[in-house]
Amino acid sequence: MKYLKNVLCMLLAFCTCALVLASCAGQRLPDDTDALPSPTTPQASCDNGHTLCAWTVDAPAALGVAGMQQSICAVCGALLSSTEIEALSPERFDNIIFSQEVTTLDLVGYTLVYPNKSSDGDEFTTTFTSTMTTLAKKLTALGGKTFTAYREQNKPNNPTGREILVGKTSDEASAWALSQFVGHGYGVFLYGEKIVVIGTTDLLTLRAVDLFVQKYLAVGSREITVHNVACSRAVEMVTLADADQIFYTILRSAELDENPDAEYGSTNGKGFVDYPVNAVKSLQEKLAALVGLTLTKDAWAKDSAARTDLELMIGRTNRADSAEALARLGGHEYGIFVSSEGRIVLTAWNDTNLQYCVSRFTDLLTESRVQMNGEWYVMMPTDFSDTGTSDVRWVDDIPMPSKSVLTGTVDVQNGSLAYVFTGADMNGAAYLGYCEILKQNGYTVLQESGNVEESYFTTMI
Repeated sequence: MKYLKNVLCMLLAFCTCALVLASCAGQRLPDDTDALPSPTTPQASCDNGHTLCAWTVDAPAALGVAGMQQSICAVCGALLSSTEIEALSPERFDNIIFSQEVTTLDLVGYTLVYPNKSSDGDEFTTTFTSTMTTLAKKLTALGGKTFTAYREQNKPNNPTGREILVGKTSDEASAWALSQFVGHGYGVFLYGEKIVVIGTTDLLTLRAVDLFVQKYLAVGSREITVHNVACSRAVEMVTLADADQIFYTILRSAELDENPDAEYGSTNGKGFVDYPVNAVKSLQEKLAALVGLTLTKDAWAKDSAARTDLELMIGRTNRADSAEALARLGGHEYGIFVSSEGRIVLTAWNDTNLQYCVSRFTDLLTESRVQMNGEWYVMMPTDFSDTGTSDVRWVDDIPMPSKSVLTGTVDVQNGSLAYVFTGADMNGAAYLGYCEILKQNGYTVLQESGNVEESYFTTMI
């Protein structure tokens, strides 16, 4: 997503032993470049004194070939700086088997189509439909035509028969592609001149879309060379629930506020309690509903309970899995992680992201519902991860304090995010030193106050 990056206000407040850093988002530009990496260095004003700038792709990265990203002044178009985009790594596709045969296609003649209903016959989730919309935008960005993602029943007549089929459509090409899998998997196939992007579950179809985008659309050209077959090896799955039971313990911290009469905490429509208190209950109810299970006992527990092999951890818990997952995230991100052993972590640095994370995971559960021998199951791939942010306006490309520990972040509304750092070295001297680092990186003091009852406040842009 492009931004006017230097519309950035940071309110720095040092109070006793904590540093609070609030980043305020810049203006969002009306186009979609979500795949672009964030700039790694702060941006200066252009020669004409304009401070607003935007990042654009000069040359997209491709497999084994680095690309280039530039910082352009949004006011006068002056080039401020440029940076290399890392080449796509072959290891990203180490689970995919590629045929030797390849075909070059011009996508201009193609129509993007997906099924009328999800694999289980219900309506598609928001996650799935938004993925289709994003895919259409990425195809449009290649030039030549404007793509729309059509459900089968609404697709226009294409005399050439050239279609990009996503998911289990009624077309014989989709049925043929599904027959290529042994067990569960996903892939991109050519069937005549049709491109089939498909997985054995709707969630695995989303992985196929990701493969299609990263492997074939990253070249930035409407003419693409695709393998006739690009198919995953058998994907190991873990069963979360069937009609008889929920196999997982849905875990939350025992240290949470579960008193609905307390003033502090998040609300989920059932009283003011910390969000995971209600999230574990809603997830067990969702799992039970997906497989037609009548719950006779709770499937959730507090982390004071003994560890079990299959745990679905919500937010921060005392399990090592939770801490390791959180450490992989930036302060603005959420994460969904399924380990090779099938242990699942949903986590984030703040409640806003955690609520979005749980909502997205709920969609993924729906997309993981499969029927076998007349029975419903919820099955997810192991070694799976999904990360992102609930608010793309949150700014994270700013220098972070050294010798400190990120304790958490807080959504302070209007596209702004407060970072909270703690540590033995979080004192007044460290705070003033951090302000100097920001100045050296191009930020200017807008307003500051001195020592007010052992606290400092600085606003920088």
